[in-house]
Amino acid sequence: MATPSTDNTLSETAAEQIASLMDQVRSKDTLVMQLTERLEQAAEQPGSTAGGRMPAIAENTADGVISASGESVAATPTAAKSIKVDLASLGEQKVSIPTLADGTVIWVEKQDPLPVKVDGLVRHPGHYPIPVGENLTVLDAISLAQGMSSQVADKIFVIRRRPGVAEPQLFQVSYSRAKRVGSENILLQPGDIVAVEQTPATVVLDVLKMATFGIQGRLF
Repeated sequence: MATPSTDNTLSETAAEQIASLMDQVRSKDTLVMQLTERLEQAAEQPGSTAGGRMPAIAENTADGVISASGESVAATPTAAKSIKVDLASLGEQKVSIPTLADGTVIWVEKQDPLPVKVDGLVRHPGHYPIPVGENLTVLDAISLAQGMSSQVADKIFVIRRRPGVAEPQLFQVSYSRAKRVGSENILLQPGDIVAVEQTPATVVLDVLKMATFGIQGRLF
């Protein structure tokens, strides 16, 4: 059975290992001090960002970035590149999804959807926002505009502009059919224009109203 050694004298090998470890600790301390000094110098230079955002070391040192191991790594600055992507168009054809590299910063810009414009033979023409989390149909848009201003109006055009396309899409909807057939009551998209058009029937009705008002005026 081996007995523990009572000799308090360190062996030569153990002493060398301790000395090597002490050298490494001093080297790390020196590296930390160098990095701290360079960061402070960079923060004091004109053009540095105040308020806590420290500029990259490679932009303020002549010999590049010093890694944690103490090695000097040559700086290869690259110009920042900004790419704007319309998330709503990613599902369409001919729109490529960009490949993101490590370290890419993504900023999602909040943008309120465009309102729907209701015009023509309605009681209150104007722009109406699409309710958040809800669908808006042609009949819904006309209801928001307080309904038709003509009892016989039936012809509706939905005008939809598409990104990158000069000519807008045009949908013709029958008001009477939209009330009976669900597929006719199409869903609207942000920025759509709903126009209730004049027809021969609406023109005749307007003429009759004007004639009636004229007769009543002469009678009274």
